[in-house]
Amino acid sequence: VLAAIGPLLALAKLTGVPQLFVLVGAGLGSAFLPGLPPVRADPQFLLALFLPPLLYAGTVQASVHLLRFALWPGVVVGALVSAATVLAVAAVARLLLPGLDWAPALLLGVVAAVFDTRLFQEAKGRPHVPRAVADALKAREMTSRVVALGTLSLVVASLETGPPDPLVAAGRFLWAVGAGAALGTAIGRAVVWLRERVEPAPVEIAVSIATPYLCSLGARWLGLSLAATVMAGALAVAAVRVDRETGAPRTSSEARISAVAFWEEVSLLVSSAMFFLAGRALPEAMAGLADWPLWRVSGAAAALLLVVLSVQFAFALLSTAMPPVSSVLRERHGEGEGGGASPRTAAAAVMAWASTRSVIGLVVALSLPPAMEDRGL
Repeated sequence: VLAAIGPLLALAKLTGVPQLFVLVGAGLGSAFLPGLPPVRADPQFLLALFLPPLLYAGTVQASVHLLRFALWPGVVVGALVSAATVLAVAAVARLLLPGLDWAPALLLGVVAAVFDTRLFQEAKGRPHVPRAVADALKAREMTSRVVALGTLSLVVASLETGPPDPLVAAGRFLWAVGAGAALGTAIGRAVVWLRERVEPAPVEIAVSIATPYLCSLGARWLGLSLAATVMAGALAVAAVRVDRETGAPRTSSEARISAVAFWEEVSLLVSSAMFFLAGRALPEAMAGLADWPLWRVSGAAAALLLVVLSVQFAFALLSTAMPPVSSVLRERHGEGEGGGASPRTAAAAVMAWASTRSVIGLVVALSLPPAMEDRGL
């Protein structure tokens, strides 16, 4: 897989075909090549190996100030849209796919609820949106991961213990997120303290690699939110890069530049590998849908995509009515230039379009055990 990623990305660049299509198509084609062993991994292995660095790489360039700046249009709306997407997708999936129980339907909703902004960043000629809109979208991305992955933990736990009491589940979720954020902050600050005292740059980067996995191990050991712990660790590292009293950077310029390039490469390689593996797993996954005809599955997929886009657009439109996004849109377009609804609608459409793909959703989908069918689901 690693040998194929580089040439495939180059092929996508040379032909102008979107990377997603090339990677998934190559993975699908490899599934029919004779002599290749099946690429299968333990579900927990995928979550333990790939999820922590993806969460860390997607957060370490952000800051706590961004979350405070985009509190209402990003954090609050992000939590609401994530929960609404999980429930809406689960309800529609149960309606369109007879025999689907609530647990797998909710897991399908979790896959649909997480998203990243790479599609927005990779698009050629991408629209130039105000910084407030981009910040709100980034905050929504971060919040959706905490809510969706927390829901994943609750659903997986319910497979063994049965459905929990709603109040108890809410209390556990809040405790897991709050305690996980505290643990991640402590680990992040400890890692920064250690990075200040080691050199050269490759050793410092090796310490940074340990950060998401230390957070992951701590969260799993204590039963806390993996997403909240890893992301809090990344925010802690990002927050103390510069000494607040002196303004001097805490690490060398070589280490900072190398670390940024390294984590961008990690994100690219892991994302590409997941799309390749998704294409390779597609034939086996389709074979497991023998109980439903192809037309029903295709129609359900199209309907679920429409549900996701509708929910995302509705909440994105709500975000554009909240400060600071609303004030920025008014300043840029004015109340009298084509009406006040047009810029809000355009911004909401861009935010909804940018929220339709997630490599973390792929990690979750590929890590779901087929043994769920044996549990009567």
